[in-house]
Amino acid sequence: RECFRLMGVDEAHIDTIANCGVSRSAQYKMAGNSIVVDVLYHIFRTAFIPSERGAGHDLFGASSLIQGEFTKDNPLRVATLCSGYDSQFMALERLHRDFPDFCYERVWYAEHDPESNKPDAEQPQVIAHEALWPNCPNLGDMTKIDWAAAKEKYGEIDLLFYSTPCQSISQAGLQHGFTEGSGTRSSIIWNVRDALKILQPRFACLENVAAMVSKKFKPMFDLWRDTVDGIGYASFAQKLNAKHYGVPQNRDRIFLFSVHKEKNGGEANYNFPAPFPLTKKLQDVLEDSADTKYYLNQGSMCLLLKFF
Repeated sequence: RECFRLMGVDEAHIDTIANCGVSRSAQYKMAGNSIVVDVLYHIFRTAFIPSERGAGHDLFGASSLIQGEFTKDNPLRVATLCSGYDSQFMALERLHRDFPDFCYERVWYAEHDPESNKPDAEQPQVIAHEALWPNCPNLGDMTKIDWAAAKEKYGEIDLLFYSTPCQSISQAGLQHGFTEGSGTRSSIIWNVRDALKILQPRFACLENVAAMVSKKFKPMFDLWRDTVDGIGYASFAQKLNAKHYGVPQNRDRIFLFSVHKEKNGGEANYNFPAPFPLTKKLQDVLEDSADTKYYLNQGSMCLLLKFF
């Protein structure tokens, strides 16, 4: 529960995940692999809420040239790749709560763990997603999706959010990179190229670890950005840290927000939300009491104290 709070997940959604039959260890893994809801909320707020755009309208900074409003009669149609339990939908739910005139529609998602020996429907992240967002179809393995068929069946989408695997990029991994055709987990990002070409969403957004723009991987990141822009987008990149957007966690991530130029009046601009002071403390997300099974035993304490 504390880990989900550090990812910006609200109590109702935590309860849903906790009661969906997924193990505690799987829940912990899902939280660690997800995106901080608060960061997404402020990205979406500055992109999709007209009153929150441009100088003079928003203390935190906002987009100025993105056209269109997303209301009940014209909802923002959203699809996500490598979705997990979908922090993106959580952020959009919060946006609708705070700005009731804003509406969105969950069109489909794609979630698949290639390392699991279970069918997609029995994988923890899919079980959690189905509990949170019932009746939203899962297209499964994004490397095998027929994008033209998906467009034919589900229609146009406005926002495609892709948070492709970070294992081959992260400093915690072997850093084999995401070069096209390399076969690494992170190289499946190149399947998004075909999705963008065929689906042509008005907006697309990438999230990944900050190491994606490190000295080692910046050339590959720039190549990906140029590829997206070559399809007809204008892309804007920035690292955002969760501690600057209301969550007491030092979690730095790169975001690439892409705006389809032709579908947005021929021009495109996006300013990421500026940071603001953190008022929440770690103790604000901690439980008042914890089960004794989470305590170190006497032997472990003695071993630990030898290092001090």
